[in-house]
Amino acid sequence: MKADSNKVLSSGMAEPQNVFEFAERVLMSTSLADKLAHAPVALTLDPPKRGSFIAPSLPGRPDHLKPKSNDGKSPFPSADQIHNEEQRGILLHFFANHELLAVELMALALLKFPDAPDSFRKGILRTLQEEQNHTLWYLERMKDCGLNFGDYHLSPMIWSHISSMESPLDYVSRLSLTFEQANLDYAKHYSQVLARAGDHKTADLLSRIYRDEIAHVGYGLKWLRRWKQKAQSDWDAWHKQLHFPLSPIRAKGLAPFNEEGRRKAGMDEHFIASIRRYQASRGRSPDLYWFNPDVELAANDINWKAPQRLEKLAADLEF
Repeated sequence: MKADSNKVLSSGMAEPQNVFEFAERVLMSTSLADKLAHAPVALTLDPPKRGSFIAPSLPGRPDHLKPKSNDGKSPFPSADQIHNEEQRGILLHFFANHELLAVELMALALLKFPDAPDSFRKGILRTLQEEQNHTLWYLERMKDCGLNFGDYHLSPMIWSHISSMESPLDYVSRLSLTFEQANLDYAKHYSQVLARAGDHKTADLLSRIYRDEIAHVGYGLKWLRRWKQKAQSDWDAWHKQLHFPLSPIRAKGLAPFNEEGRRKAGMDEHFIASIRRYQASRGRSPDLYWFNPDVELAANDINWKAPQRLEKLAADLEF
């Protein structure tokens, strides 16, 4: 499938002349057209700039595409539901949101780390434009299913995990080696599921995206190896770089574990075995409720001491 970014015309912003201007347009524009328009061929790298770009709370989006936490969230379609065209469209809607968030996060990385090696920044720029293609492909197939982007819930979850990145190593650890690694499971699995359902057009699209994702994970692995301590294994270096609530569990899709794709991306057997075995919460912190019957009284009097009957009540209701 050919993605022609010229179909998506700019909303009138000035043509970017360098990577900073291009990345700023992708991240901050409220026009989907601007976000998905490819960089000009003659784009130049920026001169080194000291200091860091401050990430916005959310990327620029038109109102109907703004991510919202747990606001009418749609359940992720199961493999058994894919025969239903609407459910297939919802699946593509999920994937399109993830791809657009990846585009925006890659733009943020270009803005945050202007002093990173040129080859690293060129790699992000190339990957960003491939993710723009993926988004366009999903939007086109979604329309075939009768859906428009924004018809269903758009989660900010990936943005919330990655936008606080503090270094290029942080970027590849969180995006390339976590969420893009999970795509190795999703893309291969759903390509096979859709092929069995007779939707070969979408299956072929996912197969093409799968091949790109292998390269994207490989890119992250290359830079992890360059920046980690020599004595560290790939697994230890990556695992150490992730901080709660993000953990290696996010690098596994809710789909069959894809050893082959990880091997093609260049992961060693220790890394593959470690991620396969890893089990944990997917980062959703539980709510903890503690019964404290005299909390208001104690708040109003620093010398407050609960009477024995209240202490007994609290003890009786502990569980």
